[in-house]
Amino acid sequence: MWVLEDFHSLYEALLYCLNVISENADSVWDAKAVVEATGLLKAVTSANFIAALQCNRYFFAFTKSLSILLQGSSQDILTAYEAVKLVKDTPRDIRCEAEVELKEVYESKLEMGKLAGFDCDLPIPRRCGRQTMRNSNPSNNPMQYWRCTVFVPFLDSLISELDSRFSVMSAAAILGLKLLPSNLHLMNTESEKDIFTSYKDDLPSGSTFRQEVYSLPEILKITNMKCYPNIYMILHLLSVIPVTSASVERANSGLKAVKTLMRSTMGQERFVALLLLYVHKDIQLDINKIIDIFAQKHPRRLTFVNPLSSLDVENNIFCLV
Repeated sequence: MWVLEDFHSLYEALLYCLNVISENADSVWDAKAVVEATGLLKAVTSANFIAALQCNRYFFAFTKSLSILLQGSSQDILTAYEAVKLVKDTPRDIRCEAEVELKEVYESKLEMGKLAGFDCDLPIPRRCGRQTMRNSNPSNNPMQYWRCTVFVPFLDSLISELDSRFSVMSAAAILGLKLLPSNLHLMNTESEKDIFTSYKDDLPSGSTFRQEVYSLPEILKITNMKCYPNIYMILHLLSVIPVTSASVERANSGLKAVKTLMRSTMGQERFVALLLLYVHKDIQLDINKIIDIFAQKHPRRLTFVNPLSSLDVENNIFCLV
């Protein structure tokens, strides 16, 4: 989303640069640069590119907040499931009112088209009887054509990808979500069996699970984990299930910064410690405590004194034992 916004804001400057390079009035650019600039200029000023870019900007603006939310390290699956459900419902609502929503996007297309040299509407590509490489809609209205060939197909693809991407998370989360007070009306015998099958290996007392579910409204009022260990365990597991693999990806991206070519032979313990320090930069560390622990673990012939402590200057020396 950020890339699309940056490209949109720099579009006019980009066209100017590509025009200067492609014209090569001062003969300062080589032939390869001129050919590449001419090709890029032709691509970014085409009606298909402008229509696709504006549709991407419009739709990904709805998923931007979800993307930031899911990349957080302190996100729980309950909040994430609600956010995903909200984002998945929004494109479906837009799909029902595609003609109305397209007007806002089409105005942005016209503004960008003016920068690309189009005087009025975005032109409709040439059409023929049999078209295999791109959509060939019979409409003569530019807005109708771009709605049928770009706007609606991209919207349908976005809905399909959201359903496919979050289907596994939804299936895993909704089982435990049925135990929440707001979802108790969804509980039935089949749901009870599905929940027990999914969590039976982690339940401390699986034989009493059915009885606990039967008295679930009273359990939520008492909230005593010792009296109802199975329900407590399911809700506990539900709250700590990782939403995405963003934390793992952050750790992998930090490998090159920690294990460089000059440190290729470090041990596993040191490697893990450095990686944790690199990933969790926001955690405040007590330097004085670290120095004290180091001094206790590695006693030497010299008395190690913390130079950052509030001792007298005369005592801040290394004295022979």
